[in-house]
Amino acid sequence: MEAPNKKAVLISLMIAIGVFATSSMAQVTQQDLVDLHNVVRADVGVGPVTWDDTVAAYAQAYAKDRRGDCKLQHSNSGGKYGENLFRGSPTPAGSTARTCSGAPPAPTRRRPTWWAPGWRRRSGTTT
Repeated sequence: MEAPNKKAVLISLMIAIGVFATSSMAQVTQQDLVDLHNVVRADVGVGPVTWDDTVAAYAQAYAKDRRGDCKLQHSNSGGKYGENLFRGSPTPAGSTARTCSGAPPAPTRRRPTWWAPGWRRRSGTTT
């Protein structure tokens, strides 16, 4: 039997990794996202959050409204919901394009660098 071609093995491995990564992402639950968010919140000393279907529906509807233009403008909730607006710089990996297309950016577990004037540690917000 002939030894496998290294290039063919590499391509097969890349395809397998791609399939695994795609299927793994499809299995992320709402609770997985909340848990990850709470890990980062705990790192900066603020309390946990829980999933709220009403807030999620409002956010989804607003994201759908902004999908066409990706404008950074607050919704018209009248202060009912806290809103964090995000703007990124394009990178070779295209993280801004992925964010605007609906795919979440990869989470990180590093200390935030936004301890700027106006940061309120207790609520985890800036003004």
